[in-house]
Amino acid sequence: MKLTWIALGALVLGLVPAMNAQPFTQCPPSPKTTFDGYTFSGCLSLIIANADGTFTIKEDKSQPTNDAGFGERDDALVGFQNSSGSPISAIRLTGSESTIDFTGSFHFDGSNPNVQNLVFCPIANPGPTGYEGPGVTFTNLASSIGYCDAGTVNFSPAIAPGASAWFYLERPAHGTVSLPVTTAVPTVTNVFDQAAATSNLTPGMPIQVVGTGFGNSTTDSATVMIGTEAAPVLRFINSTNLIVQIPVDAPLGATTLTATYKGQTSTAFNIKLVALAPEIEPFQSQNGSSFYDTSNNPITAAHPAIPGSQVYLLAIGLGTTNPAQVTNTIATAQAPTTQQVQVMVGGKMVQPSYAGLFVGGTPGYYQVAFTVPVDAAMGNQPVTLSEGGLTSNSQTLVVAPPIPIINAIVNGATFQAGNNPQAANSFVSLFGQNFGTENTASNIFPAKSFDGLSVLVNGTAIPLYIVAGTGGQINIVLPSELGTSGSASVEVMTSEGTSAPFQLALAADSVGIFRIGDPSDPKRMNGAVLFTNTAWKVMPLSMATALGFPSCASVTTASICGKPAKVGDQIEIYLTGLGKATPNGDPNGKVLPTGSLAPTDGSVLYKTVETPVVKIGGVPAVVEFSGIAPGNAGQYQINVQVPSGVQPRDNVTLQVTMPDGSTDTVTIAITS
Repeated sequence: MKLTWIALGALVLGLVPAMNAQPFTQCPPSPKTTFDGYTFSGCLSLIIANADGTFTIKEDKSQPTNDAGFGERDDALVGFQNSSGSPISAIRLTGSESTIDFTGSFHFDGSNPNVQNLVFCPIANPGPTGYEGPGVTFTNLASSIGYCDAGTVNFSPAIAPGASAWFYLERPAHGTVSLPVTTAVPTVTNVFDQAAATSNLTPGMPIQVVGTGFGNSTTDSATVMIGTEAAPVLRFINSTNLIVQIPVDAPLGATTLTATYKGQTSTAFNIKLVALAPEIEPFQSQNGSSFYDTSNNPITAAHPAIPGSQVYLLAIGLGTTNPAQVTNTIATAQAPTTQQVQVMVGGKMVQPSYAGLFVGGTPGYYQVAFTVPVDAAMGNQPVTLSEGGLTSNSQTLVVAPPIPIINAIVNGATFQAGNNPQAANSFVSLFGQNFGTENTASNIFPAKSFDGLSVLVNGTAIPLYIVAGTGGQINIVLPSELGTSGSASVEVMTSEGTSAPFQLALAADSVGIFRIGDPSDPKRMNGAVLFTNTAWKVMPLSMATALGFPSCASVTTASICGKPAKVGDQIEIYLTGLGKATPNGDPNGKVLPTGSLAPTDGSVLYKTVETPVVKIGGVPAVVEFSGIAPGNAGQYQINVQVPSGVQPRDNVTLQVTMPDGSTDTVTIAITS
C-alpha cells in the first residue's frame, strides 16, 4: 500500500458497521494496528485444499476495505484450510493480483513498521516481510500475468488434514492455487577436466560436472559457483552432466564448487586449482580425430597427416596467455601462451608455430599448430604436449607415408618469392617436403632420377640438376618445348608416392641473373659476371678478399680470381630465363632439345630469338652475343663491353631487360 492512504483508511473505518459474524474462522480476529490501524474479524480470503486435489478460493467481502469506494482490501488476512487427506507443506499461488488497482498479492510494500522489507520480483527468498503468519514463510516470488502476482507459501510444520493456517498478502487471494513442484536438491559427485578426466584443474579450463538435479535443458539449467564466482555453463549435456568454465581469475589453491537449481543448492564439492595442467582434447566421435589439417578436416586413417604438413590440435589447461583470456568469451585474435609449449610426435620434439587461445572456438580451448616431422614414421604415432615440466595425455596421430609436397617453384637465379611465371629452358628450384634423405654430390644432368626421385612436367620425367633431399630443394631446367603462356603441371615422384600437381604459370621469358654471395656484405647482389674468355670474376676487391681469391695479377686467366672491371672491358653475364633460343637465333629454328647441352666448342650457337637490353650504371651497353652458354642448357650468356660514361663504384647496377618487360638487376664493381 501507499503511506498516503493511511489517514483516509482510518477515516473510513468509522463508517463501516461492526461485524458480528466470523464466516471464515480459520483466521483469528486480527488487530491491524501494526499495519493500518483497522481490524479484521476473520479471514478476508480463504484458500481450501479439497479432498479431490483441487483448490478453492473464497472471499469475505464484509471485512474492512482499505479506502472508501474501493472493493479490494489492503494487507489482506488470508486463511488456509487443509480439507484434503494429506499433510500440505506448501502451496503455490499464481496470477493473484487486485482486480481494482492490479497490485500483485506478493508485492509486499513494507507497511509493517517492524519489518520494512519492500519486495521486488523475481526473488527466490525475500526473507521476513512482516506478512507471515505462525510457521509461514514466502519463497520464489515471481510475476506471471502481473507484477509480483505469484509466490509459494510454505508451512512449517506441514498443515495436517483438517487443520488450518493464516497469513497476510498485499491484496486478497485470486488466480489459481496448486501444490508447488518439488525441486530436488542438486548433488555434485565428481568434477574433472573435460579432456583427460583428471582432477588437475586450472583457471579458465572447461570442466565436466557430474551429479544430479542439474535441470532439463540449456534454457532450464542449474547454475554453478566456484568459490564465490559464477562458472558459466558452456554446454548442458543432460540433468546429470554439465560442461562449465572455471573463471579465468579464480585464485589457485583449494576451493569449492556448488550447483544451484530453482533455489536449491548442492553440498559444496572440494576442488583444487593449479596453474598448468596441459591436456589434449580427445576426438568427439568415432569418425572424428584429435588432429586437424589447415582446412579443418579431421586427420583419420582415411585422411592421414602427411610428413612435412601442418596440423593442429585442441588442448586445455595451458595457462595464461597474452593478451589474457576472458571468462566465457570467444577469442577473436591470437593470444599465445605465456609459457613455452612443445609437441612430441612419436619421440620427435617439435616446436609449434602457434600455441594459444583457439580463435573462434569454445572459451577455454587452446589451439596448438605444428608441422609433422618430415621423417616421422608412418602409422599411428603418439602425440603429447609439454609445458612447464608437465606432460599431457597422449593422443594418436595417423601419419601417412612421406608423399612429396611442392610448396613453391621459383626462378633458379633470383629465388624471388611468389607464383611468378617461368620460361621454357630456364633454371627453376622446387621447394617442398619429403624429397628424400639423400643429396646429390654435384650436378647429375641429364639423369632423370636420383634415389628413387623423379620430377614430372606434364606427366613426363625430365633431367635433374641438383637434389638436396634433406633441404627440400630440387634444381631443374624446364623443358625447352614448353609454351610461352598457360601453365605446366609439375609433380615430384618418389617410392612413397607422387605429390599433388603444382600448376606453374608459363611466360615467354623470365629473366634471372645469377648471383655471387659476398661474405663481407650479405646485402650485396653481385652478379655472376666474368671477364670474357677468362675465369676472372667481376667484383669489388674487398669481396674477392672475403672469398679468399688470389690477386688476378698473380694467376693465369684460367684460374679463379676477382677484381673490378674498367670501361672498355669485355664481360660475360650469366643468367637464365631469356626464352626461346635457336641456332643463330632463327625464329623458325628448332630449340635445344630437353636433356641436351649446347655444343661446348660453339660449333652451333643457340642465340636468343629476342635481343635483351643491357644497361650498366644506367648506360646502355651493346649486346654482342645473347644465347645459351656453350656446354649448358638452361644457363644463358650475354656478352657486352662496359660502355663509357659508367661511374666507378663497387655497386654499379647491371640491368637486363627483355622486350616484353621481364627484367632483373644486380651489381658489379667498376674501377677507373
